[in-house]
Amino acid sequence: IHFLDTLITCDGLRCHSQVYVKPTNNGSCLNADSDCPDRYKKNVINNYLFRAYKFSENWSSFHSEVQHIKQTLINNNYTNRFVEHSIKIFVNNILKSTTINKNETQISTSIPLLYCGQMHTRYKVDEKVLKGILATKVTSTTNVPVNINIYYRNKKTQN
Repeated sequence: IHFLDTLITCDGLRCHSQVYVKPTNNGSCLNADSDCPDRYKKNVINNYLFRAYKFSENWSSFHSEVQHIKQTLINNNYTNRFVEHSIKIFVNNILKSTTINKNETQISTSIPLLYCGQMHTRYKVDEKVLKGILATKVTSTTNVPVNINIYYRNKKTQN
């Protein structure tokens, strides 16, 4: 049975799930040498890891999928250090969230503030200014933090 990114196989009474990759997949993803913001590159890694975590039935199948993800990312010019650091952060966040859910402590939420900008060479300066304005000028009346989500449109793909 194929559900989106999942392969579910059953033998007798037990079913197994794992990440499904189409046979026509050539292993391409956003290249690390591309001109997009670093957080887009981090999100590529996080999306791969989340899919592996969501569809793996145990830690050994998650680990084998992580090895496949590492190879895919390295083939797309990501550095080992960057990939390993992202994996470490992801796994730590997963372990923290499962601990929080077990202890039923308060989970913080945030208010998203969306900003669409034009991609250019000095986008990091714009992001720093926007985050500074948000930190100094914007407050929440409910004591919930406000987070800015910045995304860009490229002139070539704008329309």
